[in-house]
Amino acid sequence: MPYVISMSKRPSLTVTLTAQTLGDLDEVAREWGCTPEQVALTAIYRLINEEAPSDEVYKTLPAPPPEPELEVLDDAAEALRAFIQEGVDSAERGELIPHDEVIAELRRRDEEALGAAKNAA
Repeated sequence: MPYVISMSKRPSLTVTLTAQTLGDLDEVAREWGCTPEQVALTAIYRLINEEAPSDEVYKTLPAPPPEPELEVLDDAAEALRAFIQEGVDSAERGELIPHDEVIAELRRRDEEALGAAKNAA
């Protein structure tokens, strides 16, 4: 979960809620005569300070819904790991490229990318 430092220098927590959960939260807030944020803070406080740490409480918490963005990141991370492993395997076999050749290739690719960007603009 991302933490963001607000202007008041108090940490904040951003969560993604389903429309149903947000609607339920708004309804409770209206019934209590407060903001949804106050309901959420109260629920968190009670869970942490009054009920936790009880394994029984945590067992009843729903699993977070799958997030497609995280699956994409997982796929990208796996592809990166495989790519890195190819390089490690190659190095272990002694198939190395001298540093100056690597730098020359990177510079060539950079110039090529800059040229393509200029042509596209």
